[in-house]
Amino acid sequence: MTPVSIDFQITTLNFLYMNSMLIDEKAVALFKEEIVQSKSYTHRQRKEAFLGIRFLRNSLGINKPITYNLNGKPFLEGDKNYISISHSHHFVAFAFSEIPIGIDLEKADRDTSKIINKFMSEDEKNLYHQAKGNWPLELWCAKEAVYKLYDIPGLSFKDGIQIQSREQNQLTLLEGCLKGAGPNKTFLVKLKEAHGLLFAVAHFKAEP
Repeated sequence: MTPVSIDFQITTLNFLYMNSMLIDEKAVALFKEEIVQSKSYTHRQRKEAFLGIRFLRNSLGINKPITYNLNGKPFLEGDKNYISISHSHHFVAFAFSEIPIGIDLEKADRDTSKIINKFMSEDEKNLYHQAKGNWPLELWCAKEAVYKLYDIPGLSFKDGIQIQSREQNQLTLLEGCLKGAGPNKTFLVKLKEAHGLLFAVAHFKAEP
């Protein structure tokens, strides 16, 4: 039941994931309100994900409850730092950072190519033809992370979040922007495939 750390080469970031099926409920320290919530779950996989996220939080030495804003974005009660969570099938991920972030986790063999018209713009389709690997899944995973970063209800994956470039090194680096005026409209997404899973972390691009 040991969490696995993923290195995104971001000094302010701690990123852990694990298989929530391995969770021993008795080994997860919970706050009172979390105990009540845990007991309310009737769906086993949802309860495993809930416990898995708290186990990862505890593994980082964080002793504060996870709560949510009106849009469902998680944060640590009474803490100025940032968190983001994700789960897919029986896997859960938890990220803690000094800067705003959004994360996503997907199984690396997931096929999103049949729904590309729902989330991929024409310009992104041109990148699709140039990119190696599973570009539709990369793009989907990246946009999920960006959506969590911005926390804007109803933000369109296809028309609102635009990926403009892709670089492949040790990590896959995507750069993009939100359509419309305003601050913090440009972002970076780092993607990494490991252990049969694809991970993404999105953060705002620092202004020059």
